Amino acid sequence: MAKPGWRWIKVDVALPRHPRYDSMTWAAKATLIEMWLHCQEDMTDGHVRPAVWNRTGTAAARQQLLDYGWACPNGDGYLMSNYLEHQQSRQDIENNSDRKRKAGQLGGIARWRRA
Repeated sequence: MAKPGWRWIKVDVALPRHPRYDSMTWAAKATLIEMWLHCQEDMTDGHVRPAVWNRTGTAAARQQLLDYGWACPNGDGYLMSNYLEHQQSRQDIENNSDRKRKAGQLGGIARWRRA
């Protein structure tokens, strides 16, 4: 069960059978998921800064992400392909956080009025 405040990524159970994933090494597969986790944790909407790109995985694993189309250079870093089609955007996360905060405030006010 997820704990309050935890964020998550979606990973389709069919991912290991995806044609772009079949021939990748385990290192490249782990690097792909680590990049997705970074994007969600830092709410980058799929963008990976060069410094993060260069320290995640190995050079060979990162090259496979490029070769297999899971990432592409975008001028000021790298963009994870189709990230926002499957993951929450920064705006979605912020909206959900605001909604939960407001609901919590209303609940607190209701409890205070009953006391």
